[in-house]
Amino acid sequence: MREELNVVICGDDHFFDEAPAFFVNFCDLHSEFDVRFFAFCDALSTKHQTQLSAIAERYGQTFNYVKISENEFDFLKDYDAGADRWPKQAYYYMLAGKYLPESVDRAVYFDLDVLFVGQIMSFYHADFDGNYFIGKRDIIFKEQATITPSELRRGLLINTGVLMLNVAALRANHIDGQYMQDFVAKSAQLPPVKVFRNTVSFFADQGLLAFTFLEHIKVITDNRISHGLYEEKAPIIHLVGALKAVFQSDLSHVLTGDYPDLIYQRAQYELKAQMLLGVLTSDEVYQYFDAKLVRASKYSNFNLLPNFVSRKNIMKHVKSLFLDSNRIQESEEKQIARLNYRFSKQFMARKTQGDYQVKLVIQSSLTIENLGMIGFSNNSSKLTRLTSGPVASQEPTTFTATINFASKNYDGIGFSSYGVPIGSVIDLIDISIEKLTDS
Repeated sequence: MREELNVVICGDDHFFDEAPAFFVNFCDLHSEFDVRFFAFCDALSTKHQTQLSAIAERYGQTFNYVKISENEFDFLKDYDAGADRWPKQAYYYMLAGKYLPESVDRAVYFDLDVLFVGQIMSFYHADFDGNYFIGKRDIIFKEQATITPSELRRGLLINTGVLMLNVAALRANHIDGQYMQDFVAKSAQLPPVKVFRNTVSFFADQGLLAFTFLEHIKVITDNRISHGLYEEKAPIIHLVGALKAVFQSDLSHVLTGDYPDLIYQRAQYELKAQMLLGVLTSDEVYQYFDAKLVRASKYSNFNLLPNFVSRKNIMKHVKSLFLDSNRIQESEEKQIARLNYRFSKQFMARKTQGDYQVKLVIQSSLTIENLGMIGFSNNSSKLTRLTSGPVASQEPTTFTATINFASKNYDGIGFSSYGVPIGSVIDLIDISIEKLTDS
């Protein structure tokens, strides 16, 4: 008999778009276990149920749709919980004791922006020591013994993207929506906290979990999990922080992006999932590889993964058929975001002194009266406005400028959100750098 391994994921239906690649990644590495996936959702589409059941069955595993009542955590809309940004479905794993079968005593919860490079069993078998949850502290954290209530509500205890759930204890102690609502109400009586420029009672599920269960969370610090850092030997890599670009990448970034091995593995599992589901034929997979690697070679002078220099939440990366696309979002403080397309390590290693011509070809969904092309430098906080001009709606516009590495140590080119209408989607159609003269 194979050892049982219970995996919980939760979210709204759109969130499960990323689940097929996640399932394939996990199943490939845990084929000798009896893996039972539990999808907590209040309205999981037939499409996603069919896809995930098919992948689980292909590996001899089981998929279970756990339909959560639409009333669960509905009370969040009555509090300053940032529910428009962090939907209530993100909290559903807290209901594991209520919704999982009586036979399940422990389970592991994952966000879907997780990449597995090894088996998780050392984490799965961790001793709860009487606690309800086990998690690893985030990149920015406070020690459990000295953390303050406001720091708890800011989510500075642990990152909840990867958690062990003591289902038996949650069940025995009747942890449910009503239990959590009492702590939401208590939090609302305290001064609000600032999270990503949002003024809220707590930082989504991460803040509420820490505030509610401080005495029932076991915090680990070893390398069984890596949140936002590429720690060697960590079998579970949470693609947040510096690693978020890996989650947004595809195979065309493998030659120039940071962490090419992670980029390749993620692309590999996405493609395999599409093949198993019959979405792509072997010929189409070849065509995909060919097209992406041709693009990677053509644009090998640049790292085209999004690199937001400041106020990154004002620009939101969106998937498209272009080299890159970003939507400009509203900011309460009317701040400016800047996007730097960095020169690749290969280019920086072989560049010489002298003049280079840089080019950006941009398209915008809305008319921009004056968009500026910017030169960036790691060695200088001062940006250089290389050129500027109008961009008509849905018309590709070319910006060119001359730069010299002797006069300034540029590390990339890009643009800012200054003067760009809210809601604009800016597409990067082409980008290049060419040598003009020797110094």
